[in-house]
Amino acid sequence: MFGATRRWAVVAALGIAVAVPAMALEQRPLPAFSVVTPAGEPVPSAVLAAEPRVLLIFVSGPCGPCGPLWNAMEQWQIDGLPGRTVVVVDGPPARASEMAASLPGALGAVRVFADPDGSARQAMRLVNALTIVGLDRGRVRWGLAGVLNDPSALESAVRSWVARP
Repeated sequence: MFGATRRWAVVAALGIAVAVPAMALEQRPLPAFSVVTPAGEPVPSAVLAAEPRVLLIFVSGPCGPCGPLWNAMEQWQIDGLPGRTVVVVDGPPARASEMAASLPGALGAVRVFADPDGSARQAMRLVNALTIVGLDRGRVRWGLAGVLNDPSALESAVRSWVARP
C-alpha cells in the first residue's frame, strides 16, 4: 500500500507543474516499439527501460518547454539523473542529433533517440507535445502530459524517483 501511495504522491507532485490539459498515464508494461539513434541505428524499447527508474521524455513538434526543462534539470544536480534520462524526439535522426546538441553540458549522459515514423508515440498512446514518463524495470509507473509551466516544481518528484532504492 505504501508503494502505491508513494507513486500517487509523485504523480500529484508532477501534476502541480503541468497545466491543463494533462493526463496521467496508466501503469502497464512498456509496449514494444523501436526508436533510432542519431546515427540511424534501431533500438528496441526494452533497451530504453533496462535500468530501474528511468525518466523517459517524449518530445514532438517545436519544444518550447525543453530549454527551461533542460536548464532546470542541470541546476538540480541530481546524482544519476542524466544517465537515467532518455529523450525520444518525433522525427528523423537528424532531429534527435539537434536535440542532443542542445542539451546543457551537465546533461551529456542523457540518451536521445528519434521516432521517425511515430511508432513509439503511437505505441505509448501519446498525444501531447511533451510527455514525461517514469519507467521502472520495463513498466510504465507514472506519466504526465501537457504544457510545462514551471520545471522547478518537478525537482522533488524527479529527485525522489531517481534516488529511490
